[in-house]
Amino acid sequence: MMVGKPHLKIICRVKIGYMHAFMKRHPEISTRTPQKLGKERAVISRQKIKWCFEDFAKYLTENYEEGIDILKDASRIYNVDESCFPQDPKSGKILAAKGSKNVYSTCSADKSQITVLACMSATAHYFPPMLVFPGERFRYNPLEGFTEAVLGWTKTGWMDSELFYTWVRDHFITAIKDRKVKRPVILLVDGHTSHISLETAQLCKSENVIVYCLLEHASHILQPCDVTLFRPLKKHWRDSVRDYQFKNPGEFVTKGTFASVFKSAWANATTVDVAIKGFCHTGLYSFSFESEDKPKVEPSAVFARAKSDQDLGIDYDMNCKDDQVDSRPVTNSSGTYILDPEPVQIADEADTFARKSIFIIFRTPTCYSK
Repeated sequence: MMVGKPHLKIICRVKIGYMHAFMKRHPEISTRTPQKLGKERAVISRQKIKWCFEDFAKYLTENYEEGIDILKDASRIYNVDESCFPQDPKSGKILAAKGSKNVYSTCSADKSQITVLACMSATAHYFPPMLVFPGERFRYNPLEGFTEAVLGWTKTGWMDSELFYTWVRDHFITAIKDRKVKRPVILLVDGHTSHISLETAQLCKSENVIVYCLLEHASHILQPCDVTLFRPLKKHWRDSVRDYQFKNPGEFVTKGTFASVFKSAWANATTVDVAIKGFCHTGLYSFSFESEDKPKVEPSAVFARAKSDQDLGIDYDMNCKDDQVDSRPVTNSSGTYILDPEPVQIADEADTFARKSIFIIFRTPTCYSK
């Protein structure tokens, strides 16, 4: 047993030495911690993004007098999305004495999260955030310390279609009227069911607001809030929680103190630069397919190669499905959407479902119910 230990040390040193030499020969390579990316997001390709932009431009051109020129006015383009913020987020790195065997950070047993709805325009017009709390009755003031925020509540604490309708009616439409924003106004959303209810579609149509559903599973590429806002906002949220705990030893953020702690995080994250870069990096303003972040669609090449190898009889067990038919909606002369009589082959079903979502949200009440 004693004989084996020196050999193990030699092997480890050889491996470390090889790795060090390899990295030295390739200075363009660095070690990174990868972000987790679901398969649905990984298969989003540049072709699908291009189709999304083409469909968007076609819809505006065929249904509105100004057509695609609407997208040239940054003050008329908005994006709304939600994200969850834990009351006790994971702590980052801290300073500790070298050789410390155990380094602890006290945490709360409450793992609850608060849903935050954020909305911003391409001109950096931020709406006050909506904080969605679980429950219907409160023994505390949920907005204490951040009265400018909007209070929302559902049984689960998640956004639902009724609450989203209320926000659009009482806050979004009211705000654009007060600011005298030229209409039609574009409100970009994802394909979540809470955003595409019949009531919301009817309301927006009557108020000349275009609620457009972007490509599903592509929020990390096409949603400005996802691309540039939520990451710094969550970083500032962690900092705000840390500062609160430093000033109040032994205490943790609760639902009653969430708003007051979140206020500073929101103020620090919602900058002009964040909003402008969000719409620029997604290609939504200025409207250009070529502006989207190309590295974010590179994972789709892995699935494309795997599919090609499967067609040649090589199986890498990549769980790639058979080709599906693209049911992208097109319009006839009357402006009614019909299915393409000559289907186009695409890689998977994610794009089909996303385009059906776009089809649903803009129909009249009769068509919507089908």
